[in-house]
Amino acid sequence: MAYVGIVLALALVFGLGLLYVTHKMTSAGTKSSGLDKKIVQNKWREIEMSIGQGGPANFQSAVMEADKLFDYVLKGIVGNNNQNMGERLKIAQKKFSSWDVYQGIWAAHKVRNRMAHEMNHELNSAVARNAIEQFRKGLRDLGLL
Repeated sequence: MAYVGIVLALALVFGLGLLYVTHKMTSAGTKSSGLDKKIVQNKWREIEMSIGQGGPANFQSAVMEADKLFDYVLKGIVGNNNQNMGERLKIAQKKFSSWDVYQGIWAAHKVRNRMAHEMNHELNSAVARNAIEQFRKGLRDLGLL
């Protein structure tokens, strides 16, 4: 009788361990498994084409579109729940592999905010390219590029 109890206890422990390992393996692929990776990659190609064409209007468009794309990704990671992008970014902080990547996304989002909210804001190519690079790093870090 004691032997059966030990066997059942071991089977339960083994089963729980197997369930844990299976969960870790399936969630380790991307940190944003609910997102359509192809949509993100296709949109990213459009953003890179816009930056590649140069000019203030294309830089501005590329940063705005990259910010929108990243917000789409954040909604897929943490949900919408009527938050704005900044709130979603705060909730998603632990999804990033490093503080630097996380802070880079914040910096890029702030560039977008200045463009959207400041009158006569002029975006130079270096700032635009840096913002795009930060969004790129974030998408790579999340396993989407």
